Amino acid sequence: MHHLSGKELMHLEDHLNMEELMVKKLTQCQEMAVDPEVKNICGQFIQNHKNNFQTIVKHIKDKNLQ
Repeated sequence: MHHLSGKELMHLEDHLNMEELMVKKLTQCQEMAVDPEVKNICGQFIQNHKNNFQTIVKHIKDKNLQ
């Protein structure tokens, strides 16, 4: 396996920033929502984006340690 290039790391950093932004925006939507179903859907999306973030971080660490 190879280490990630600077350009690859930069793209992944951008993606991590987008995942964080999605969590923030969806949290705001969840807090403003009145309908419990909307709150639940926002919560599911929040968890998905948190999982995406953690998966990317794990892959970055795995690739750079090999």
